[in-house]
Amino acid sequence: MRIALVQPNLDEKHENQKQAYGSAERPPETGLAVLDSWIKKYSSQQHSIIVLNPNKAIEKLAEEAAKFDFLGISDWFSNHDNCIFLAKKVKEANQKILVALGGPNASMIPKEILNNNYCVDFVVSRDGEDAFLGLVDGKAIKEIPNLWHRLKEKPLFTFQKYTDLQKLPLWDFSDFRDLEQRLSAYLKIQNSQQDPWLVSPIAIFSVRGCIKALTEGICSYCSSSETKIRLLPAQKFWKQIKVLNDKYGAEYFYVCDDIFPISPKWIKEIAEAKPQEAKARIRAYGYLPILAALKQSQLEETAKNLKKIGVFNLFFGSENFDEKVLAQMNKKGIRVEETTRVIETIGKEGIKTTIAFLLGLPGESKQSLEKNLKSLEKLLEADDFIERLYISIGMPLKGTPWCKQLETNQKLTKDYKKETGKDLKTDDSPNYKELSRLSIKYTTSTTPQEINEYLDKMINCARKKMPDYRIGGFLLEIK
Repeated sequence: MRIALVQPNLDEKHENQKQAYGSAERPPETGLAVLDSWIKKYSSQQHSIIVLNPNKAIEKLAEEAAKFDFLGISDWFSNHDNCIFLAKKVKEANQKILVALGGPNASMIPKEILNNNYCVDFVVSRDGEDAFLGLVDGKAIKEIPNLWHRLKEKPLFTFQKYTDLQKLPLWDFSDFRDLEQRLSAYLKIQNSQQDPWLVSPIAIFSVRGCIKALTEGICSYCSSSETKIRLLPAQKFWKQIKVLNDKYGAEYFYVCDDIFPISPKWIKEIAEAKPQEAKARIRAYGYLPILAALKQSQLEETAKNLKKIGVFNLFFGSENFDEKVLAQMNKKGIRVEETTRVIETIGKEGIKTTIAFLLGLPGESKQSLEKNLKSLEKLLEADDFIERLYISIGMPLKGTPWCKQLETNQKLTKDYKKETGKDLKTDDSPNYKELSRLSIKYTTSTTPQEINEYLDKMINCARKKMPDYRIGGFLLEIK
């Protein structure tokens, strides 16, 4: 079978996102490389696999994709319209091609996608390795895990299965089209030792699943958390980095785990497994309540091990410093003083911080907005240890507990239909600006204008400490 995989670029309506990197160029997609390597390793058949270059015009991309027998598309909320456009055009040109969507957005709204888009044959939910393998090998639908399909027009799910990370083969980008071009900006910045925030890094991972979701429940705004924790063996983590070192000279990475430092023990294990010859500069996600709960001596030891691994930046989703707002999002809050202690402790080991805020969450008020502004001002006093700000107006992404709660508000859904002409409960491509505006109207005591005002104040506050390209967000203005 001739197989094409692709992750389309951002939709037109999401192109104003700021990723907090200097360039919009992204390196090759790790998720597609993992699928590619899994199929080649475990398939009982001979397949030809190509990962397409998403930087081509979407019409040209569809023309190219239609020449294959199977098309796998990585679907995020921010590229969903392009995913559906691509699927439609491909089906128009080649009715026999099978089209499957996977990725975080597809995993959250499989029923809506299948009900609204007959150009999509299958939706893969969460771990995609065995699902895509089963589809391309032609297995019976009932034997394929994590798969949404249609039976008599009704979307149905097969069964859930988690990928054994110990079985993952080492992956590379050998089947990616235009690879040299796609790596050029990344390698140019890395090899000239310029600011690493000028370009997106290559994603790697060590953990699947979120320890916070397992122990405390999923955050109400989160669209990616899993409660099943799986660890990649520490030695394999470094073997994968060595492959990327040796094949491409890649040394700058983003660990895309929901939470990288899930425990001092895990970080110590990875640090001790690091080969002397491995080269890595790593940014990763942290979780403040985990680190703040450590004794100071444990925190200092963890910081030293993070430094040994090569971590230069931890991303902390503070989201909001008002405890009542956070409680509605099912998230624990950490006081500014404790946050500062964590930031300063890891900062002394050369590990700087990305701090993230979400404004306009349910329960937001003029008082909570002011508290967030004052909290940011206080945090930025921490000896320049904060080098990057991610700030956004909250978006109730489809499939999240937050959005599901909004779907029960009859006044809100009536307003949404009046403004968009669509039913929020069945919409697979929401107008998130409008949905965020309505969430502010019905779940907060503030206004879009007030939120815009404080967002601008917080961005201007950060500009005193960092360049503009290190400030980003999904939704940076709302009317």
